[in-house]
Amino acid sequence: MTKYDLYKSITLFLLYQVPENTSASNVEIYKVWRNMSGNFLVDDTFVASLLEYVHAKKHEDRNVMKALAQIDGFISN
Repeated sequence: MTKYDLYKSITLFLLYQVPENTSASNVEIYKVWRNMSGNFLVDDTFVASLLEYVHAKKHEDRNVMKALAQIDGFISN
């Protein structure tokens, strides 16, 4: 699985499974995503990047996230 695929997977998870007003920590969100997606083989050095990404995105407006996901090619228009 490429880094692009991992970012796509976690972005879609945040977009459709995590409410904007979540009180869950970055680690909790990461663990749920990892368990749901089966992405256990993520390189440990990349986990920190994913946690930073979750921190930056977990409270982002979902309409903005959706628009950015379309631009990134994660979802179709």
